[in-house]
Amino acid sequence: MGLTRDTIMKTDLRGVAIGGCCAGDIIVLYTKDKKLKYVLSDDYSDEEIKAMFTGIERFRPPQNGGSKSRKADWRTEMQTESMRKVMGPIGVVLNLCGCLCFVGTSLFGRHSVLWSTFCLLVTAISIGLYFLYPQYFSIMGSKEYKRVGYTAKVKHLEFAIMAPALALTLRSLMDYYFPNWIPLLIAGVVVGFAATIIMYIFSKEVRENTSLIVVVLLLSVFVSSGIVGQLNHLANFGADEPQICTVIDTERDDGGRHADRYYCSVELASGAEVEIPISGSAYNKLQSGDLVTVYIGQGAFGIEYAYFVEIE
Repeated sequence: MGLTRDTIMKTDLRGVAIGGCCAGDIIVLYTKDKKLKYVLSDDYSDEEIKAMFTGIERFRPPQNGGSKSRKADWRTEMQTESMRKVMGPIGVVLNLCGCLCFVGTSLFGRHSVLWSTFCLLVTAISIGLYFLYPQYFSIMGSKEYKRVGYTAKVKHLEFAIMAPALALTLRSLMDYYFPNWIPLLIAGVVVGFAATIIMYIFSKEVRENTSLIVVVLLLSVFVSSGIVGQLNHLANFGADEPQICTVIDTERDDGGRHADRYYCSVELASGAEVEIPISGSAYNKLQSGDLVTVYIGQGAFGIEYAYFVEIE
């Protein structure tokens, strides 16, 4: 077939420079009297490459001209096996907590300080570890992570970060009525842009990938409005007393494949009529003319909102 082969004894090597583990990456072998450059024809794992060159001195990695689309994975040299064994299980636990936050908050988190706090803590801890130990964690999906050329073994924290934030956003939509959405949307955009700037400053992974910046920005703006809405309520310590209102009508919104949503139209003391989200159990109990307790007023951030408290 016209193939050629070189045999190089390990004892003849004085060093090796490894540009990466993927097809197209360059490996340079330094013998006693010459320098040999090779291009990988297939993808390999970090462990396979390390095992191949165990005990051989490492030289400065070469630039990968043969694999321009791939990035040299800076994580590889920063990782240690002992820390990776610690960070791996932590990443698994955080992702499980993120999923638990989403399911628990969606099902049982109506006006729940406990579930909301749990969501905020899981997201904050996950982002903190991502900033402190970037060599062991990623916020990219596994397929995108490989596509852009990263090869180091990491734990992907997209569920740990986004699932709790998304749960808080959904709860804001399901639990509260906002007479004016504009202040909430403005606050969400401001917080979302600020979060994106922080991610750009502290995350090398984000800086290296333009598409990831766009994704972070869009998701941050989307979930920030919901998180601001939740904090607007949770931090509303000096709230006025709820008021007794009369039920005008109830409504059920068929969610199709998703859960149904329920609303209660009430008349406030001022004579104004508002439509408040309620639970399914409240919907089944309420009738026109019933008295209910409703809070309406400004929250901790000055954003006006209303929510159903209880049946009188």
